[in-house]
Amino acid sequence: MKYTIFLVAILISGCSSFPLLQNNEMKIDQSIEEQISKSDIKVIQLLENGKINEAFELLSNKYKAALADPKKEDSFVMEFMYAQTTTKNLDSVIDDFVSLYANQSLPYTFRGCYLFGKSLRTRGEKWIHETSKIQINNMTSLQGDAISDFDRATNISPEIYYPYMKLALIYGMRSDELDLANKYYEIALSKNSKSFWIWSALLDRSTPRWGGSYEKMEEIIRKMEISTSMNSFLIPLKGSILRDKGSLEENRRNYAQAKKYYNEALSYGDLHGVLVGLGYIHIQEGNYKVGCELIDKAVDLRPYDHRTNANLVNCRSRGY
Repeated sequence: MKYTIFLVAILISGCSSFPLLQNNEMKIDQSIEEQISKSDIKVIQLLENGKINEAFELLSNKYKAALADPKKEDSFVMEFMYAQTTTKNLDSVIDDFVSLYANQSLPYTFRGCYLFGKSLRTRGEKWIHETSKIQINNMTSLQGDAISDFDRATNISPEIYYPYMKLALIYGMRSDELDLANKYYEIALSKNSKSFWIWSALLDRSTPRWGGSYEKMEEIIRKMEISTSMNSFLIPLKGSILRDKGSLEENRRNYAQAKKYYNEALSYGDLHGVLVGLGYIHIQEGNYKVGCELIDKAVDLRPYDHRTNANLVNCRSRGY
């Protein structure tokens, strides 16, 4: 089984594999918790407080709202993304969640996301030759458990789209199982072609650095076009190619060219990865006011994201 290191890095950081600002991890974690507390991401807090029924009701209502109005999808999906990215030990409370609602798909999906996130942190971001067999084995085991939960969710509720997307992400990490990833992306889109998160993940996976191409991304954007009339939140994804080009130049520290790509990408609308990348560059160049304004916009979109909060901590330490 072969894994794609770049994908691991993106999924851990939430937006890119570029170097994070060297801030204290504790301060970053505190910033994440502060941003979460100001958001409507509440399921984990309810579970921690023993309010399992309320957590299930909230998650169910958010799912129904997302289906009725695709612009409300973020509120639903970010509950799962926080479960995936949190560093808290929530094994017991999430197991209780699943046990109480063993005939419902959403708790299995929630635990699957939590286990998937644990697998990524177990693996780490180093190159494969710098990663121990124990780390790889632990990641594989945790991902196996996550796959079981996602499979269980789809068996209970075949119509729900989100676990199919997570299965696609897991299999997309494995270079010898890309056909399965494609299969699950197709299933997910057949369930919800208006989903920002599915189209975004599919575009991310199709970048040249993952073995895709800009021609492939253009093809996906053309297919997505019909769905933009039903969900205008998809329009910023038209800037995905420019975002990827900008991120490559940022990684090379060619900031002038990166800014050109990022600014052009923003002409389609705000995209989290673009806001973070452009904000980071302005901060690196000493233009803190502009950079921190961009980071503030980015953290509103993805309050759980590690890299965004790393930049936010830097901004706040400088009075912005």
